[in-house]
Amino acid sequence: MVTKIDIGNDGIQRQEWQQIKAELQEGKDVQLTDGDKLLYTVSADQLNDLQSRFSDSAFSGAGENIDPSVVLTAEEQNIKSQMDQVQEAIRQLSDSGAEKEQVQAKQAELANLIEQANSLFKQNGRASFNLTPYNKAAGQGEKTPYSGKAQVSTSSQSGPQGQQTPYSGKAQAATTFAPPAGWGAQTSGAMPKFNTAAYAQAMAMESDIMSSWDQVNKNTNRGKQLMQLFFHFARMAESGDMTAMYQFMKFITYIVSKDKAKQQIEMGKKLISLQEKSREWSNKLMEVQGNSDSTDPSSSAELMKTITMVKSETDAIATSQKLISQMMEEFAQVVETLTNTTKAALDTAGRIQRTVSTMR
Repeated sequence: MVTKIDIGNDGIQRQEWQQIKAELQEGKDVQLTDGDKLLYTVSADQLNDLQSRFSDSAFSGAGENIDPSVVLTAEEQNIKSQMDQVQEAIRQLSDSGAEKEQVQAKQAELANLIEQANSLFKQNGRASFNLTPYNKAAGQGEKTPYSGKAQVSTSSQSGPQGQQTPYSGKAQAATTFAPPAGWGAQTSGAMPKFNTAAYAQAMAMESDIMSSWDQVNKNTNRGKQLMQLFFHFARMAESGDMTAMYQFMKFITYIVSKDKAKQQIEMGKKLISLQEKSREWSNKLMEVQGNSDSTDPSSSAELMKTITMVKSETDAIATSQKLISQMMEEFAQVVETLTNTTKAALDTAGRIQRTVSTMR
């Protein structure tokens, strides 16, 4: 909710301050107006900041007032919070004995924010908070902050008699250069060194991500194309035309055959791997038999133990090989059945075409 309070053109008086404070404590935003003219908007989250800077005693005298510009705008509040965070980071680095380069980098960042604040003050024509503590934290000493008033520059020229030319009576506003955001770190000499290894790693990672994303898009497009073809042939087959049904069966056979071919390859690789394991167990058994002594009871017991283990493993491998072989056989039967069905559809479509041609 928003509450409008008319403060006129004489600033915020004590009673008005009490009213503003009460509204903000209730969680309402307050619009300060001068009649129908909106001066400033104070949000409820600015109450703590206002109370820290202006106590009730600051408005104790009757008729005492303060300029409404003491209220920070949202942009000013944002940059002030950023400066507070960087200032706190500089203090923590200094207390922990961090390296000089890290402290200088943070000071350069704070100097950049100070320049942005000065530029913002000039745009608004006023200084809303004190920059002196931030200048000290940035290692710039005490600089005169922007006061919000136009600075008049008077140029002195020597006349022909060596006397100064009197002031012309025209005020010239001083204009200073405000660097863009990001220049502060470069001009302070605290720019971090370029890391070639990190740059190459980042570029390689980006390349891998983009390649993977391209592959995903290609697979997705391929799947969409296959689904579109499936629906196309299915709609054609709905008409009852035998030629269209043959085309539909041909498409289904192609898809299934390609999928089964991939499965056959994977199953073949698995059979080869199982065959290698069976050979390893057989070699292990041969080694134990070659090193065993028939007169030594412990050696004979180790041989029997190895024979039992090898037989158990080879039986498991043989069972897996048999199951995989059956699966491969079933795959072949499925493909053969589809192929025969497609061929029968083709023959039927050919007979229908010949019959229709003969009747004509």
